[in-house]
Amino acid sequence: MSFLPSIVNAEYRGDFRIQVTFNDGTQEVLDFGQWLEGPIFEPLKHRQNFRHFFVEGGAINWPNGADIAPETLYDAAIGKRTGNQRTQIGNGRLSGILTRRGAQKTLTRNRSKRALARKAESNFQKLTKRREDFWTVVHDNYKRGDMSHEDLLALVDLGLRRTKGSYVKLAELFHISKNDYRRLMDFLRRNECLLDFRPYRKTT
Repeated sequence: MSFLPSIVNAEYRGDFRIQVTFNDGTQEVLDFGQWLEGPIFEPLKHRQNFRHFFVEGGAINWPNGADIAPETLYDAAIGKRTGNQRTQIGNGRLSGILTRRGAQKTLTRNRSKRALARKAESNFQKLTKRREDFWTVVHDNYKRGDMSHEDLLALVDLGLRRTKGSYVKLAELFHISKNDYRRLMDFLRRNECLLDFRPYRKTT
């Protein structure tokens, strides 16, 4: 059901730069040097190894098993856009990603906005200020049914408002490691809590 950005083409552009093209037509040259951290990426700091990338499963991959989530790259590509430039959306929308308006309808269907906001702020503070573990506070509680779908949506909505639509920064706020970023996105997508980030970027 859910749509996620995926890479349909990638071309080497020198040093650690790759021109990536996404399935909505967005195309950018990105410097991958910023992501070459950790043991699995260490060999890729040598250009002769870095150049042996390939596209598989909608992501950039390397023969040693390293990959970078397309959501991360898409977020970086959008971040390079300035002024009134907009991402080219081939079919006019990112179908399958829950829109902010759709989220607000869900959030207000059964519970008051005030109650949801209080709960979201409480969970947000646990993750950001008290540095409690996301996978315990959110993931495990949600799986056990101790956190509702509305509460999870409200938390994501709050996080995107605080980060102006950046899932990468949201993960950083929640102290989620780079290695677990893709796991986070998969968790949100599977549970229909992957909100469309674009409206949040338009807010001031």
